[in-house]
Amino acid sequence: MIHERRPVVPPPVPGASDAWWLQAGVWLLLVTPLLLFWRPGRPFFFVHDDWTLLAQMSQTPFREYLAHSRNEHWFPLFKALFYGLAKVSGERYHLFVLVNCLLSGVNAVLVHHFLRLHLSAGSALALSFLYAVSGGHPGTVWTAAYLQFILALTFFWGALLTAAAYVRRPAAALLAVVGLLSLLSLLCNNFPLLALPALPLYPLAAGGEADRWKIWPLTGVVAAVYLIFAVGYLTCAGLEQATFNQPDLLQRLPGWAYPAHLLAAAWLSPFLYLVWGFFHFPPWVFGAGGLLLGASLTAVWRWGAASARRLALFALTLNLLPFLLVSLARYQKSLSQAFVPRYATFTLMGALLLLGLAAAARPRRTPGRLDKALPVCLLTLMLSGQLLALPRWQERYLAYGREARQLYQEVMREEGPASPEPLTRPWLEVHTPLSRRDVQAIGLFLRGGAPRQSPPVVPRR
Repeated sequence: MIHERRPVVPPPVPGASDAWWLQAGVWLLLVTPLLLFWRPGRPFFFVHDDWTLLAQMSQTPFREYLAHSRNEHWFPLFKALFYGLAKVSGERYHLFVLVNCLLSGVNAVLVHHFLRLHLSAGSALALSFLYAVSGGHPGTVWTAAYLQFILALTFFWGALLTAAAYVRRPAAALLAVVGLLSLLSLLCNNFPLLALPALPLYPLAAGGEADRWKIWPLTGVVAAVYLIFAVGYLTCAGLEQATFNQPDLLQRLPGWAYPAHLLAAAWLSPFLYLVWGFFHFPPWVFGAGGLLLGASLTAVWRWGAASARRLALFALTLNLLPFLLVSLARYQKSLSQAFVPRYATFTLMGALLLLGLAAAARPRRTPGRLDKALPVCLLTLMLSGQLLALPRWQERYLAYGREARQLYQEVMREEGPASPEPLTRPWLEVHTPLSRRDVQAIGLFLRGGAPRQSPPVVPRR
């Protein structure tokens, strides 16, 4: 029996009537994080994990700083890029924020291109704009070191889009690009480590029976990326680094707090950020976010087509996979770790895809006016939640920045050796205890002096 090959169906292409506004909308996505979050005249300054990286750069030989791990992560590509950025920017912190904003805009464009494969032009653009506002998050773009998360997302979304192109038109060159972008993503941050299996799962969600064979080439590419990363990790970091911050991590089975952290981080957290942008959520946000998640799932499963349900499962899986590992490392600390803003930049795309599928899966009896007004009202409310929360973020980071810059300038004015006693400050909540002497070494590095060759900075356990 001869089976007829199903023709490849290209993604929806905007018509001539909507091409101009679609192109204008994409450009708007690119600059939205810059317009919202770049503040060159405000006293933002290094905070949190910035100081850990700066201490390593200023007190460790470059080769050792680049290749070796100081915690459970190993991301030499980001370290090299951040080193160069620190050398160019120095104390001008607004340049770090500028780079974060520009790349967040690029990520919003990549999210738009992916959503456009499965949603209408208007829905994809509206949801991508929401991502540009909430995904280019102040809690991420206003911390220089979180460029690692932004870059990892840039490469991962690129790999996902290339995998989608491979499903439509298989080619060996596309497989090579998927592998390269996946590896670059891991070398910027290890957060997407367990997200890579979503790439070979995509043909199941977006294709049909004729596309199932494409799972195996993509699986082979992901396996090759894992092999390369594992060799690099074991060579430079070592197996013992995997449990550096939690030595007893694998010595006991996780309790109920692990699945609670896992599900909260993967599925609930992004919907909370869609409702309200500030991570100290009022109680009503948990109800509203949970309702939005439940309503989206109900709409897709009750009124959506089979293809929509497959894509919804893919969105849920895409969000869940990275937290199988992240939650294992974080659940013992606090459930609040599930709602960290830098993780939401990843899970927001899955939440937006689910939301778009739900909006398209409407019951036939819905009145036409309500059918159009409800998504517009919901989008307006979510955008309002982002903008209303923005002053609270700015207030917090301006306070941190003022105090950090004040102490930094005070230390740099001191003559003679500074005190080795550890500093304790709200903006210095990092794994590495830093002293005034360390801050002095960092200042010398940022101002172009030769780095001190002192013993390497070792994070506390």
